[in-house]
Amino acid sequence: MKEPRERPRAIVFDMDGLLLDTERQAVEGFLHACRANGVTPHLPTYYRCIGTRSRDSRQLMIDGHGPGFPFDDVVAAWGDYYAANFKHRPPPVKIGALEILEVVRGAGLPCALATSTRDPAATERLAAVGLDGYFDVKVTGDRITRGKPDPEIYRTAAAELRVEPTRAWALEDSPNGVRAALAADYSVIQIPDLVEPDDAVRALGHTILPSLEAAAQILRSALRNGP
Repeated sequence: MKEPRERPRAIVFDMDGLLLDTERQAVEGFLHACRANGVTPHLPTYYRCIGTRSRDSRQLMIDGHGPGFPFDDVVAAWGDYYAANFKHRPPPVKIGALEILEVVRGAGLPCALATSTRDPAATERLAAVGLDGYFDVKVTGDRITRGKPDPEIYRTAAAELRVEPTRAWALEDSPNGVRAALAADYSVIQIPDLVEPDDAVRALGHTILPSLEAAAQILRSALRNGP
């Protein structure tokens, strides 16, 4: 497992499960939506969808639950549950999120968000917890045609930051996000959330850390020692 040491020229962050502790809320909503539609939820299938856009997860959900899975009805019930329970309750900010964002800001590094969540929901979530002002660029799920693990979202972020992907770092929590960033030629740091990386993910050779605090420490070191 390699550790990025070269001073980055830009940093790109995922949002859900990395900066914001939203994934547990999302699982709660999914379980409720399945029960409301008489479906037995298959959590391994759900975990495979983390990091993807809703429209990209449709086939994964149907494959995992069977051809009769009422995807549209589940998504509708899921959205209603979110609106009733979480929309007006900001998600917790992950420990270390503000710290690393302040390190990035203090170093004057270009910073982008690369999230599968669509706007305006992404901006609303960040604004609700005071994190919206840290990003020079926001690439949200509605701005791309191919979601993670496709590299489009990370290539778009690099282009809009005007930086070569090989000179940028990406921070992600999910395997889908890690694969997207690696395919775009970023140096990748993964801070796992709900899903621990399996052997196949670990074999990708990126950096895996226990927290954003640890990532902030590595970034400080790279900023001190890099050219």
